[in-house]
Amino acid sequence: MNFINELNLQFNKLDFNFGFRYTFIFLLSLALNWYLFGINISLLGAIITLLYFAIPNKNIKVKSLSKVTYIYLNIILVTFLGYLATTNLVLSLLLNLLVPFVIVCIFSDETNVNGYSFYYCLFVTMQFIGITLDMFNFHLLSTFIGLIIGYVFNEVIWSDNHKSISSDIIALKEHFVISLKSNYVKLRDGLNLNLLTSRFAFRLSIATAFSLVFWKYLNLPKWYWISISTCYTLIPIHNQINSRAFKRIQGTIIGVIIFLICSFLVKNMFISVILTVLSVLLTLSYLPHNRLAESYVFSTYLALSFSIISLSSITATSYRVLYVLIGAFIAIVFNKLIFPDK
Repeated sequence: MNFINELNLQFNKLDFNFGFRYTFIFLLSLALNWYLFGINISLLGAIITLLYFAIPNKNIKVKSLSKVTYIYLNIILVTFLGYLATTNLVLSLLLNLLVPFVIVCIFSDETNVNGYSFYYCLFVTMQFIGITLDMFNFHLLSTFIGLIIGYVFNEVIWSDNHKSISSDIIALKEHFVISLKSNYVKLRDGLNLNLLTSRFAFRLSIATAFSLVFWKYLNLPKWYWISISTCYTLIPIHNQINSRAFKRIQGTIIGVIIFLICSFLVKNMFISVILTVLSVLLTLSYLPHNRLAESYVFSTYLALSFSIISLSSITATSYRVLYVLIGAFIAIVFNKLIFPDK
């Protein structure tokens, strides 16, 4: 009876409508771009599509083609900056200090503290995966295809209040004008350390530069797992960092155990692929109710599924646990030492 109650409790934490929708968009974007461009470019394009439509904040949940177009232009800029940050040490340091600060100032405010999330994830992901200049055009085309797929399904087929394209074009022009006028003011206000958003912008920039430069140039295997744990554990709400770090560690350990059991028991490739797709579905289904610990369980499983291409299961899981512990610890330390909230 207790088991059934616990099972019902877990199902109540899931939003399968949200999960199935964005898993479908992710897989469709991945399949089409894989057919056109190959696995490396298609995977990144599909991830960006997924981030764009799944990250729940006001700057991302849009209802018009105009904002999709505006955000795609921002994607081009952030993608290029992410590429530049991989070219040499000096640019990496400078851009990782500057770009997160600008992104937080422009896309976040006191009423929308997570508005920076999508562009920040994109900038950091570009440096984890890395793209060459030769791949740049194909990558942007892949991302465009993914966004159009997401737009058609999410904003047209599944939407009850879609506007006409002509009204979208007019809205795009107005959106550009308003954004250009407001961004200068936001960047100016970002230098005011009395503001919570400003202190977080400085803190995140310093943490990002440290994580992406220091660990990368130490040339550690899977170094970016440390960076992910540091960068994504830091959030604007100062007093929730410890709780978020604990949930990341807890979810990672459970995810590692599940992955080791499955890798030991499951030898059929088709079933392994199904389990990987299921991990995407469950990761997304827990997000709407902010069930971070459960979401981390399956995002860990997903990351490990791809990592065993180059590492053994035991080696990959050992790195994952160790790196998450290091990254979460650094996030806690940076949160307390760098421009702590008053």
